[in-house]
Amino acid sequence: MANESFAQGLLQNLLAPQQQRMSPQDIMAAMSSPNPMAAVMAASVPQTTQAIGQGIRGMIGGITGQTPYSATEAYNKAMQQISQQPGFGTTSDSLTAMAQAANAVGRIPEAMQLMAQANEMKKAEDAESKKQVSESQARLTTLSTIEDLMKNTKDENARNRLKALTYSVAGNSISTEKGIELAYEIAGEKIPEPEKPKYEYRTVDGTVMVFDENGQRVGSYAASPKGAGDTEDQDTFQSLTMDLAKLDNTLDTIDEASTLVSSSNWATGKAGAIVKTLGPLAAGSDVETLEGYLNTIKANLAFDELNAMREKSKTGGALGQVSEMELTLLESAVASLDTRMRPEVLQAQLKKVQEHYNNYKNALLGKPAEIDWSNPAYAGMTKVDNGVRYFKDAEGFWWIVE
Repeated sequence: MANESFAQGLLQNLLAPQQQRMSPQDIMAAMSSPNPMAAVMAASVPQTTQAIGQGIRGMIGGITGQTPYSATEAYNKAMQQISQQPGFGTTSDSLTAMAQAANAVGRIPEAMQLMAQANEMKKAEDAESKKQVSESQARLTTLSTIEDLMKNTKDENARNRLKALTYSVAGNSISTEKGIELAYEIAGEKIPEPEKPKYEYRTVDGTVMVFDENGQRVGSYAASPKGAGDTEDQDTFQSLTMDLAKLDNTLDTIDEASTLVSSSNWATGKAGAIVKTLGPLAAGSDVETLEGYLNTIKANLAFDELNAMREKSKTGGALGQVSEMELTLLESAVASLDTRMRPEVLQAQLKKVQEHYNNYKNALLGKPAEIDWSNPAYAGMTKVDNGVRYFKDAEGFWWIVE
């Protein structure tokens, strides 16, 4: 029977293992497609496709008059069967099944409301699940602590009391906090103070300030400036400076390329591509000249050479992390340079190459860099607190950079 088949399909989908269920989004998308049944059959997993497909087919048949059952009757029958399942109306699975039933008979507003409730319920269920996992982990940690205290306690009476305490903790008779408190009291030991994490913030002048987790300053020290220290550091710094000075000529090439892009109508895009089809006749043309500039830029800013400089640099902390990020962004910008780009696009890429190179260079030399912190590449790595910008290095320390 059509309506019973529909209800059976919904229930089978509801009761199937999570990885075998057809998602609510797939059901609702299928019902709004030109061929709902084909979409349902294509989207469903093998274990539930046939039952759901038959149920919705029966429902559609009822709506179109192919069976004596009306949509309302089929819907009521489906809801009746769903209501007999555990958690009716109080779980995300139950609300999802109700939404599917409403959607199948065209009760779109009701279906959307139920799906919204199902999504909110799912969030609450996930949060509760995470809470239970956290509580279980805390309980296991407490039991492990009690076990360690038992091993280190010579008093037989204390060991017996600690053993009895494990049953109370494991059985949820007392909280984990109370369990820890009682365990150390029975063992005659003091509960160790948790070590507070410390955070280092580096200012632009090189001073490193150390704060605890409460924001209280607990110390500071002066970081060695770039190039200071022993002879080896000085030699490395001088060598790095000379290497970067050689690359500075690339900035002139970038300027020349940018000027040509602005002044010529035949150096980029479709116009430039047309000139290049002339083969030998294109020699000396603007597009050929521009291509030479771009090849020079790519050769001079080769990733391997720049990365070797970064590894040679002694800069650590935030600046070391910035140099690594800027090198990645520079590599991407250089690789994209192409005369086939539209003039405004190529200009923008040349500007990015120039900016990322300067930032990379300054970071290697321990100098402030003009970073575009809104770049998605820096997401989660920077924050502003009371007008001061901080940057997180690879080890998780926050440094003052502005």
